[in-house]
Amino acid sequence: MINKDSKIAKFFIPSFNELTIFCMSYAVIFLLFISNEFRDSLSDYFIDSSRGIILLGVIVIGIIFSIYHIFSSRKKGIFEKTFMLLFVVIMNSVAGSYGFFYLAENQFNLSNNIPIFFPIWNFAYSIYLLALARGGILDSDSISDENAPLFLTIISIVLLSLIIIICNYYIQLHWVFTFSISLTYLSIFDSFVIKILELVKTYKQY
Repeated sequence: MINKDSKIAKFFIPSFNELTIFCMSYAVIFLLFISNEFRDSLSDYFIDSSRGIILLGVIVIGIIFSIYHIFSSRKKGIFEKTFMLLFVVIMNSVAGSYGFFYLAENQFNLSNNIPIFFPIWNFAYSIYLLALARGGILDSDSISDENAPLFLTIISIVLLSLIIIICNYYIQLHWVFTFSISLTYLSIFDSFVIKILELVKTYKQY
Protein backbone atom coordinates (compact mmCIF):
# COMPACT_ATOMS: atom_id res chain seq x y z
CA MET A 1 0.00 0.00 0.00
CA ILE A 2 1.44 3.37 -1.05
CA ASN A 3 1.65 6.10 1.56
CA LYS A 4 0.38 9.13 -0.34
CA ASP A 5 1.62 11.50 2.36
CA SER A 6 5.26 10.47 1.97
CA LYS A 7 7.67 12.87 0.27
CA ILE A 8 8.37 10.38 -2.52
CA ALA A 9 4.68 9.86 -3.23
CA LYS A 10 4.01 13.60 -3.28
CA PHE A 11 6.80 13.99 -5.82
CA PHE A 12 5.53 11.31 -8.20
CA ILE A 13 1.76 11.58 -7.71
CA PRO A 14 0.46 14.69 -9.51
CA SER A 15 -1.92 17.11 -7.89
CA PHE A 16 -4.14 19.63 -9.63
CA ASN A 17 -5.33 23.02 -8.43
CA GLU A 18 -8.55 24.62 -9.58
CA LEU A 19 -6.73 27.12 -11.83
CA THR A 20 -5.01 24.35 -13.79
CA ILE A 21 -8.30 22.54 -14.33
CA PHE A 22 -10.12 25.75 -15.23
CA CYS A 23 -7.44 26.60 -17.81
CA MET A 24 -7.89 23.17 -19.38
CA SER A 25 -11.66 23.74 -19.46
CA TYR A 26 -11.20 27.18 -21.00
CA ALA A 27 -8.83 25.77 -23.64
CA VAL A 28 -11.40 23.10 -24.56
CA ILE A 29 -14.22 25.65 -24.86
CA PHE A 30 -12.10 28.14 -26.80
CA LEU A 31 -10.90 25.49 -29.24
CA LEU A 32 -14.47 24.33 -29.78
CA PHE A 33 -15.31 27.81 -31.04
CA ILE A 34 -12.30 28.39 -33.28
CA SER A 35 -11.08 24.99 -34.49
CA ASN A 36 -13.02 22.80 -36.91
CA GLU A 37 -10.37 20.09 -36.48
CA PHE A 38 -10.97 20.02 -32.74
CA ARG A 39 -14.75 19.76 -33.13
CA ASP A 40 -14.38 16.97 -35.69
CA SER A 41 -11.92 15.09 -33.48
CA LEU A 42 -14.21 15.23 -30.45
CA SER A 43 -17.16 14.19 -32.58
CA ASP A 44 -15.26 11.17 -33.94
CA TYR A 45 -13.99 10.27 -30.48
CA PHE A 46 -17.18 10.58 -28.44
CA ILE A 47 -20.34 10.69 -30.54
CA ASP A 48 -19.99 7.34 -32.32
CA SER A 49 -20.64 5.14 -29.27
CA SER A 50 -22.70 5.04 -26.09
CA ARG A 51 -19.50 4.81 -24.06
CA GLY A 52 -18.17 7.89 -25.80
CA ILE A 53 -21.35 9.82 -25.02
CA ILE A 54 -20.99 8.90 -21.33
CA LEU A 55 -17.37 10.09 -21.34
CA LEU A 56 -18.47 13.30 -23.05
CA GLY A 57 -21.04 13.80 -20.29
CA VAL A 58 -18.30 13.37 -17.68
CA ILE A 59 -16.20 15.99 -19.48
CA VAL A 60 -19.09 18.47 -19.56
CA ILE A 61 -19.79 18.01 -15.85
CA GLY A 62 -16.09 18.39 -15.05
CA ILE A 63 -15.96 21.62 -17.07
CA ILE A 64 -19.03 22.99 -15.28
CA PHE A 65 -17.54 22.27 -11.85
CA SER A 66 -14.17 23.77 -12.82
CA ILE A 67 -15.83 27.00 -13.99
CA TYR A 68 -18.01 27.16 -10.91
CA HIS A 69 -15.17 26.67 -8.43
CA ILE A 70 -12.77 29.12 -10.07
CA PHE A 71 -15.23 31.87 -9.18
CA SER A 72 -16.47 30.37 -5.91
CA SER A 73 -14.75 30.08 -2.54
CA ARG A 74 -16.96 27.15 -1.51
CA LYS A 75 -15.06 24.01 -0.57
CA LYS A 76 -15.08 21.25 -3.18
CA GLY A 77 -16.90 18.03 -2.33
CA ILE A 78 -15.72 14.53 -3.21
CA PHE A 79 -18.34 14.30 -5.96
CA GLU A 80 -17.12 17.52 -7.60
CA LYS A 81 -13.46 16.62 -7.22
CA THR A 82 -14.06 13.22 -8.79
CA PHE A 83 -15.61 14.71 -11.94
CA MET A 84 -12.91 17.37 -12.16
CA LEU A 85 -10.24 14.69 -11.89
CA LEU A 86 -11.96 12.49 -14.48
CA PHE A 87 -12.10 15.48 -16.82
CA VAL A 88 -8.35 16.01 -16.47
CA VAL A 89 -7.55 12.33 -17.06
CA ILE A 90 -9.91 11.97 -20.04
CA MET A 91 -8.78 15.17 -21.79
CA ASN A 92 -5.10 14.27 -21.33
CA SER A 93 -5.86 10.83 -22.75
CA VAL A 94 -7.69 12.29 -25.75
CA ALA A 95 -4.97 14.84 -26.49
CA GLY A 96 -2.24 12.27 -25.89
CA SER A 97 -3.70 9.60 -28.15
CA TYR A 98 -4.59 12.03 -30.95
CA GLY A 99 -1.17 13.62 -30.76
CA PHE A 100 0.66 10.28 -30.91
CA PHE A 101 -1.37 8.95 -33.84
CA TYR A 102 -1.06 12.27 -35.66
CA LEU A 103 2.71 12.07 -35.35
CA ALA A 104 2.66 8.38 -36.36
CA GLU A 105 0.65 9.14 -39.48
CA ASN A 106 3.22 11.75 -40.43
CA GLN A 107 6.03 9.33 -39.49
CA PHE A 108 7.32 11.92 -37.00
CA ASN A 109 8.62 13.80 -40.04
CA LEU A 110 7.13 17.22 -39.42
CA SER A 111 8.41 20.71 -39.97
CA ASN A 112 11.08 21.87 -37.56
CA ASN A 113 8.72 24.71 -36.66
CA ILE A 114 6.43 22.21 -34.95
CA PRO A 115 7.62 21.21 -31.45
CA ILE A 116 6.76 17.50 -31.42
CA PHE A 117 7.93 17.22 -27.81
CA PHE A 118 4.59 18.51 -26.54
CA PRO A 119 2.23 15.83 -27.94
CA ILE A 120 4.77 13.11 -27.09
CA TRP A 121 4.88 14.37 -23.52
CA ASN A 122 1.05 14.52 -23.51
CA PHE A 123 0.87 10.90 -24.64
CA ALA A 124 3.34 9.66 -22.00
CA TYR A 125 1.69 11.75 -19.29
CA SER A 126 -1.79 10.50 -20.20
CA ILE A 127 -0.63 6.86 -19.88
CA TYR A 128 0.91 7.71 -16.52
CA LEU A 129 -2.33 9.33 -15.28
CA LEU A 130 -4.42 6.38 -16.46
CA ALA A 131 -2.12 3.93 -14.69
CA LEU A 132 -2.33 5.91 -11.44
CA ALA A 133 -6.11 6.24 -11.74
CA ARG A 134 -6.64 2.53 -12.42
CA GLY A 135 -4.37 1.66 -9.53
CA GLY A 136 -6.46 3.82 -7.20
CA ILE A 137 -3.46 6.02 -6.48
CA LEU A 138 -4.85 9.05 -8.27
CA ASP A 139 -8.13 10.01 -6.62
CA SER A 140 -10.19 12.99 -5.44
CA ASP A 141 -7.46 13.87 -2.93
CA SER A 142 -5.32 14.86 -5.92
CA ILE A 143 -7.56 17.93 -6.39
CA SER A 144 -6.42 20.68 -4.04
CA ASP A 145 -8.81 22.86 -2.04
CA GLU A 146 -6.89 26.11 -2.47
CA ASN A 147 -8.76 28.93 -4.20
CA ALA A 148 -7.07 30.61 -7.14
CA PRO A 149 -6.48 34.38 -6.92
CA LEU A 150 -8.87 36.30 -9.18
CA PHE A 151 -6.11 38.39 -10.75
CA LEU A 152 -4.18 35.25 -11.68
CA THR A 153 -7.31 33.73 -13.21
CA ILE A 154 -7.82 36.83 -15.38
CA ILE A 155 -4.16 36.90 -16.45
CA SER A 156 -4.32 33.18 -17.28
CA ILE A 157 -7.41 33.67 -19.43
CA VAL A 158 -5.73 36.48 -21.38
CA LEU A 159 -2.47 34.59 -21.87
CA LEU A 160 -4.22 31.35 -22.77
CA SER A 161 -6.37 33.15 -25.35
CA LEU A 162 -3.31 34.77 -26.92
CA ILE A 163 -1.34 31.52 -27.06
CA ILE A 164 -4.23 29.60 -28.63
CA ILE A 165 -4.90 32.34 -31.19
CA ILE A 166 -1.22 32.55 -32.17
CA CYS A 167 -0.83 28.77 -32.42
CA ASN A 168 -4.09 28.27 -34.31
CA TYR A 169 -4.12 31.22 -36.71
CA TYR A 170 -0.55 32.53 -37.02
CA ILE A 171 1.51 29.32 -36.77
CA GLN A 172 -1.48 27.20 -37.93
CA LEU A 173 -0.75 24.21 -35.75
CA HIS A 174 -2.94 21.15 -35.39
CA TRP A 175 -5.20 21.48 -32.34
CA VAL A 176 -3.20 18.81 -30.47
CA PHE A 177 -0.08 20.99 -30.58
CA THR A 178 -2.05 24.11 -29.69
CA PHE A 179 -3.69 22.41 -26.72
CA SER A 180 -0.45 20.91 -25.42
CA ILE A 181 1.69 24.02 -25.87
CA SER A 182 -0.81 26.41 -24.31
CA LEU A 183 -1.40 24.32 -21.20
CA THR A 184 2.30 23.53 -20.74
CA TYR A 185 3.40 27.14 -20.91
CA LEU A 186 0.53 28.34 -18.77
CA SER A 187 1.03 25.71 -16.07
CA ILE A 188 4.67 26.78 -15.78
CA PHE A 189 3.65 30.43 -15.53
CA ASP A 190 0.88 29.80 -12.99
CA SER A 191 3.08 27.55 -10.86
CA PHE A 192 5.78 30.21 -10.81
CA VAL A 193 3.36 32.97 -9.76
CA ILE A 194 1.72 30.79 -7.10
CA LYS A 195 5.13 29.96 -5.61
CA ILE A 196 6.01 33.66 -5.54
CA LEU A 197 2.75 34.40 -3.73
CA GLU A 198 3.46 31.66 -1.19
CA LEU A 199 6.93 33.11 -0.57
CA VAL A 200 5.43 36.58 -0.07
CA LYS A 201 2.90 35.23 2.43
CA THR A 202 5.65 33.38 4.31
CA TYR A 203 7.79 36.52 4.38
CA LYS A 204 4.91 38.59 5.76
CA GLN A 205 4.39 36.11 8.58
CA TYR A 206 7.91 36.83 9.76
